Amino acid sequence: MIHSKEEFLAEDILNAVKDRIIVIDMKGRIRSCNKAWLQQGGALALNWQGENYIELCEETMQMKEEDVHMLLHGMRKLYSQTVSEFKMEYALPTESGESWFSLAAVPLHPNKHEPMFGLVISISDITERKEMELKLRIYSTKDPLTDLYNRRYLEDKMNEKLQTTGSEVLSVLMIDIDNFKGINDDHGHQIGDIVLIELSKCLSDNVRKNDVCTRYGGDEFLIYLPETSHDEVHCFAERIYQYVKQINVPLPDGDPLHFNVSIGIVTAPTTVSSQQLLKEVDKALYQAKKLGRNQIYQAVDLVEQ
Repeated sequence: MIHSKEEFLAEDILNAVKDRIIVIDMKGRIRSCNKAWLQQGGALALNWQGENYIELCEETMQMKEEDVHMLLHGMRKLYSQTVSEFKMEYALPTESGESWFSLAAVPLHPNKHEPMFGLVISISDITERKEMELKLRIYSTKDPLTDLYNRRYLEDKMNEKLQTTGSEVLSVLMIDIDNFKGINDDHGHQIGDIVLIELSKCLSDNVRKNDVCTRYGGDEFLIYLPETSHDEVHCFAERIYQYVKQINVPLPDGDPLHFNVSIGIVTAPTTVSSQQLLKEVDKALYQAKKLGRNQIYQAVDLVEQ
């Protein structure tokens, strides 16, 4: 077969592109590919020509079933010319976990006057971008010092769970370190940070899977406990209170630093608003501190609104 200069130029351009590019015919069979595609597939890629692309994704690449269905649906729309472009993102398993890819497909026409005879598919590796997105999501919901969830995450979760129908109850604890300013003033902020971290470990070690444990702000912590009654939350708070008394933070001179906490508790039906719940548990904590600190104060249960 004699190739024109334009064809050689087009081939050179495709091979210079870092993205993986393939051409498939109207039956979904691979007809051509660039060097990036061959390098990605190794020796196996040499045998891909003529193979059905969907079957290749499903069987050889181990694409997830839902992603295969999405890809097939997009290709059918392109073949029927109901859309002019199709894009999707998908993950493939690797030895170390998974890699993420972005796929874009467009119809292939010799010119605008002749019918299409296939599709051009371009595939980009977006694993680094996905990893960065995951890190950003974690940073946006976690407190960097304690690794607990932050206030924003807590309030979002509470808004998801509250205002629902039914007879479920929930409880919330607000915990405050007594005289935390004095700890910072007497021993320095580095020791203060260790106190926050040790308390965070104590809380996270004792919550259940569906509880949400957060650093609410400064030296205040808040735990949201779904499906937890008045008596159950009191037992939980008492357990936390006793565990805190056992925490020893070593000081530079070798002496241990002990600290106390005040805890406010409120129990309510799931139909209350998050604003009301947070307001009432804050009041309960205030009462615990007003009565002398180093104690648990349990407010009267809220009633259904």
